[in-house]
Amino acid sequence: MNENLNEEDLKVETYYFDDDGNTVEPEKATKGVIREVDKDGNLVRETWGRFEEIPRVSDEDFDEYIARLEEEEREKNK
Repeated sequence: MNENLNEEDLKVETYYFDDDGNTVEPEKATKGVIREVDKDGNLVRETWGRFEEIPRVSDEDFDEYIARLEEEEREKNK
């Protein structure tokens, strides 16, 4: 990345896709790309990733949810 660029010099574009590569709404996406371009439209950085479904939990249940995830991870690593 050009070290002389700062955040004000970049435009961020985010695109969402399903498993077949079709453009979809963020709620339906299984993967996506974040593209950072400079003021002239030159690609500076591109980051691809896959999305995992994260269950919604209430604030009261959050600590319990995290504890359960940690326990599941410990069990997998035995």
